Amino acid sequence: MYMNCRLFVVSVYQTLTRAPVNRRRLRVLLPLVAGLPLFEALTWGFLALDDILFRRYRRERVRQPLFIIGNPRSGTTLLHRLIALDDEQFTGFCLHEILFPAITEQKLVGAVSRLDRRLGGALARLVSRFEDKVFSQLDQMHRIRLAQPEEDEFLLIHKFASPTLFMFFPGAQVLGPLWEYDDLPEPFRRKLDAYYEAQVKRLLYRKGNGRRFLSKNTAFGAKIRSLAALFPDARFLYILRNPEVSIASTQDLFHTVWEAQLAHDQLEAQRRRVVEKAAELYRRALEELEKIPDDRRHIVLYEDLVADPERAITKAYDALGLPLSDTYQTKLRQACEKARRYKSRHKYTLEQFGLTRDAIRSAVPFVYERFDFAEQMAEGGPRTEKSS
Repeated sequence: MYMNCRLFVVSVYQTLTRAPVNRRRLRVLLPLVAGLPLFEALTWGFLALDDILFRRYRRERVRQPLFIIGNPRSGTTLLHRLIALDDEQFTGFCLHEILFPAITEQKLVGAVSRLDRRLGGALARLVSRFEDKVFSQLDQMHRIRLAQPEEDEFLLIHKFASPTLFMFFPGAQVLGPLWEYDDLPEPFRRKLDAYYEAQVKRLLYRKGNGRRFLSKNTAFGAKIRSLAALFPDARFLYILRNPEVSIASTQDLFHTVWEAQLAHDQLEAQRRRVVEKAAELYRRALEELEKIPDDRRHIVLYEDLVADPERAITKAYDALGLPLSDTYQTKLRQACEKARRYKSRHKYTLEQFGLTRDAIRSAVPFVYERFDFAEQMAEGGPRTEKSS
């Protein structure tokens, strides 16, 4: 049940041996190699305490969860945070609950937070300054804060079994099969499924209060089959963005981390792998969604969500048979006004990553055969083509 030490050791070895060790690579890897085992030992100690102090969490029922899925950089975060406003109906993981998933840990975090508020909030201000310093450079691409909803795929980092670890261990071929989650050996996959379900039950035990579980993950396109088996009454909301835009944005996101570790030829190889893995996620998600009953799945186009968020979400709720309360409609309308005023200043192109529109389209022809996109890549970033 603990962190997979074999995957960790092999990942470190493969990453270090695929290029000469230099100062840049060590600055990224050493903190992970030194700190992750210690952090996970503490985490699993607290998880073990849960089974002694809060064992009733195992009786929680995960009723009709909603999974928001889409390839990286496809608008999953926007869709997730708008639906997360429906907090009368849904609850989900914030980043600090993913980093510290044990009920025991969260009880301690809550106690410290309450004490800090009584003493004037000095610790909260310190944490806020720390977040701004560490995460501010990513705000244009993806705003990260401890108290904000985040991808619970990162829970699998505690098992060292998340494909997102590939960002930090770019040479680790041993992590490759995690991108094809549904095809993993059944004994290994069942252990991961049981672990994930236990974390969801911990969350619902702490703050469910009869609400449904809400999840958002960009890697879950490869595990829809497993999720449908694990949660037979689950709903799936899939958001789709023009692949040439989402893949370019994904390349830009990974570039910052990989540039510090890899030589030019290795960087090019990693970029090609991003395209291959993105194509596989599109294929798997669209194929598996077809096997889900119509009233339990719905596809949202990113450009429709951005053009009219309220209409897109209302349509999704209707398709999935979800109640839309007056309270949530008010919150949604207010949030949509803010979303319309937001304009990204983040610029990127396919060409800067050695890609072309034709290359992307040939990688995922099945997407372009089925969907038309108004949003296209242009010089300086994505643009929406106006209809004539």
